[in-house]
Amino acid sequence: MRLHEVARSHGAGRQRYRLRVPALELRAGRQLAIVGPSGCGKSTLLDLLALALAPDPGGRFEFLAGERPQDIAALWRDGRQDRLAALRRQHCGYVLQSGGLLEFLDVRRNIGLPCALLGAPSAERVQALA
Repeated sequence: MRLHEVARSHGAGRQRYRLRVPALELRAGRQLAIVGPSGCGKSTLLDLLALALAPDPGGRFEFLAGERPQDIAALWRDGRQDRLAALRRQHCGYVLQSGGLLEFLDVRRNIGLPCALLGAPSAERVQALA
């Protein structure tokens, strides 16, 4: 993923908050720690990166999978939920801050379930992530 001048705003008036990402590039297989005090925008950034939250208009937000970059901002703007869902399904693994795990499954089975639904081999991937 490549982000340049991407932003996301919440609220209005005195309660308005804006996360601004001047530049960020993420590559497959790399690890990144997102740290900061409560309320600084960590979860908002993760929601943007997981394609679960639309960025504000402006900026450049590209998903670098396949032969050519996907323009994520344009997909949101054009209402291409089908394409966003396909990218999430194929490339993103994400657990919402508020939960989303199945209580009756252990960690490995929670990780393996999406792989099984996609028909993807999961044993090695699950072990690496767990």
